[in-house]
Amino acid sequence: MGRIKALVFDVDGVLKRGRTAIDGAVEIVERIRKEYGVFVLSNNSSYSRRSYAEHLRQIGFYFSEKEIYVSSRSTALYIKKRFSPTPVYTISTGGLTEEIKNMGFRVVDGKEGERAGIVAVGFDSGVDYRKLSIAFRAIKNGAFFIATNEDKFYPVEDGELPGAGLSVKGLEFATGVKPVVIGKPNLYMLNELLKESGLKKSEVLVVGDSEETDIKMANKAGVKSVLIGKARKYSPTYEIKSIRELLGVLHR
Repeated sequence: MGRIKALVFDVDGVLKRGRTAIDGAVEIVERIRKEYGVFVLSNNSSYSRRSYAEHLRQIGFYFSEKEIYVSSRSTALYIKKRFSPTPVYTISTGGLTEEIKNMGFRVVDGKEGERAGIVAVGFDSGVDYRKLSIAFRAIKNGAFFIATNEDKFYPVEDGELPGAGLSVKGLEFATGVKPVVIGKPNLYMLNELLKESGLKKSEVLVVGDSEETDIKMANKAGVKSVLIGKARKYSPTYEIKSIRELLGVLHR
């Protein structure tokens, strides 16, 4: 494949399901690494960049932090670039909160959360009415509303579970305020990767399993893509049935 210098992998559904590596994925990534740069670009906001690198190592993937782009960090970077330090209320399993604190912002809760200047919403496996109510009141009080992603679901070993979109869309409906959404199919993370790596759009190949996020993002950006699965709505550059077929695409 001419001019491709790096592959940009989605993670959930491409490299792993839950805490289990997809059959053949570890081997394929390491073989590709010998000839190309490799990155991951994930809407997963449960992890910080640091903790995601550790999580992936535990199941056999060795990505450096600089090769990892997650919506938690990109959301925190967006906030840092556009706001002076102001209290932030988060709905998050942990990664989003960690990244926002790393950027020098104070994360608040309770009554102080209702007066926060920013509400940042990601995936939270423990989300409840109390958390949503604090976010609702803060947004109604004028807080800036930002979300890591609007994913409807994410893949696990035995099927699928609700994603961050469950909280994000509920708050949007209740408040009437549309959030800024950082994750795929929006281009914030991909543009960040291109800027930091020095790669051109023509030099990357996006590999994903979701038309609604991975392929839609690639098409918006004008980059080549591989869909693991059957395209029904958007048009990837290539379609394959499993990650084991990826080497064949690269050698065309």
